[in-house]
Amino acid sequence: MFKFIVGVLASACLCSVSLAETSENQYFKIDLTDEWTEQSMNSQPGADVALYVNTKDGSYVTIAVVENGMDAKTAGEQTMTNMKNKGFSVEEMQQKEGYYEAPFNNEQIKGVYYFCDNGKQFSAINVIGNDLESGKNFIKSIQPKDSKLFPKF
Repeated sequence: MFKFIVGVLASACLCSVSLAETSENQYFKIDLTDEWTEQSMNSQPGADVALYVNTKDGSYVTIAVVENGMDAKTAGEQTMTNMKNKGFSVEEMQQKEGYYEAPFNNEQIKGVYYFCDNGKQFSAINVIGNDLESGKNFIKSIQPKDSKLFPKF
């Protein structure tokens, strides 16, 4: 009977431990926690896009890496102009250490874009949701294969 009880307790402990899932492409790797899930990852010639959703607060992070030689500033200016034309309130893009940051919002959502480049590709990483800090923390946990494509917070 004692062995049976110990076996049941051991099984319960093993069942409560969750294994982290890894999400990876040619630009980065991330070990997902229970809080974050990969919604999609698409790769096509010239662009890779990944979408992650926070299962607790509903925020999400989109990571796009585009191969066209555009620099981060130009990519950011064009993206934010397009968003403004679509009715978003766009704050002035700020240059940070190695990246550009551009907050935006409308009546329904708020978010922030981070733009980076390495001379060959640029990345456009955005966080949308009520808790932008959770998305920023998610980005901090990314293991980049080229650190120039990701903001250094």
